[in-house]
Amino acid sequence: MKLITNAKEFRTATVGLRFVRDNLPKAFDATLRRVMAGVKTEAARAVRERYYVRHGDVLQTIKVTKADGPGLAYLLRSRGPSIPLIRFRTTPSKPQPRQTRVLRAAVKKEGGKKPIPGAFVAQMDSGHTGVFRRVGRKRLPIDQLYGPAIPVMLSEPGIAEHLQEEAHKRMVVRLDHEVNRVLGRLKTK
Repeated sequence: MKLITNAKEFRTATVGLRFVRDNLPKAFDATLRRVMAGVKTEAARAVRERYYVRHGDVLQTIKVTKADGPGLAYLLRSRGPSIPLIRFRTTPSKPQPRQTRVLRAAVKKEGGKKPIPGAFVAQMDSGHTGVFRRVGRKRLPIDQLYGPAIPVMLSEPGIAEHLQEEAHKRMVVRLDHEVNRVLGRLKTK
């Protein structure tokens, strides 16, 4: 059996390989961007499984940025202050005309609402409503009470590992999809 190729077939193969070489980094970049967007959403979902916090509040603190230096790498960072206790589950949640027995609050979904002796809900002149506690025996000063910050919630044991596993699963699926997309574009050329 004898196999003969000509220069046109060789040139077509060379052009095809060059096309794949030029477009695979773009496919990897698209894969990483889609994976990081999915992991950001999964981070909000994982935090909300354990804490009484709004999905949007978690997403606001998370930023996905391209890492400096050579190579394709993205960073998922969370920055944010401690969240006022009123943003979690509190009873009462609005200022009361009369003093209630004791304010109760739940930050985590496990364990229920815990009593916070001496705490009360008040609305400031600015319109801000929060959970406060007196500093001394006098009426003023008062301090606002806070729950944990979202970065602290994300660093809780189990959540970071879950996000790493989720990123790996999504990476496998997305990379396969993006590479097939590049190869599919090659066939149509």
